[in-house]
Amino acid sequence: MLLKNLSLHKISLYLLYLLPISLISGPAIPDISITLICILFIVHIINTKEFWWIKEGWIKAAILFWFSLLLISFFAKDKFSSFADSIVFIRLILLSIAIYVWIIQERKHLKNLSIIFFITIIFIIADSLYQFLSYDPAMGYGKDIFGFVPKHYGRLTGPFNDQVPGSHLTRFFFVSILVFIYFFDKNKINSTI
Repeated sequence: MLLKNLSLHKISLYLLYLLPISLISGPAIPDISITLICILFIVHIINTKEFWWIKEGWIKAAILFWFSLLLISFFAKDKFSSFADSIVFIRLILLSIAIYVWIIQERKHLKNLSIIFFITIIFIIADSLYQFLSYDPAMGYGKDIFGFVPKHYGRLTGPFNDQVPGSHLTRFFFVSILVFIYFFDKNKINSTI
């Protein structure tokens, strides 16, 4: 009954909402989510036969870039790996197109996604701070919120199993702040001043 009420669009939207959270778990779950979104987008395109988006300049540039990656693969030392990487890259282009053309149809969808990114970043910061505050000179940084201890002395891991909280934060922090500011109600700021 639940699947009957869910459309391809809603499934893709929920998968996109889960993407920031699933990035914490490692590469498998985000890769599966991205692949499912791309497959659902292709099914949507086949069903609706809407191809207006192909005329967009950035989409043409992205597809041209992908073809150039395929072309360069002919000259690579390890052709198999190069072709495999180039072919798989199309899903990131499809994901971008799906988000632009199909998934983010309303302003509230983008707002919800930015809030989820922002909450995920706050969680990573809180977890890393908790780990930082439990520092012991003999043992290094202590457990995180989930009780995991870092493998390496003197390196924060946050909710990740590896030393990547800083990398994750630098990728998403400023974008989420800008989008969050974009949606912040300016009238509330003016009324409090």
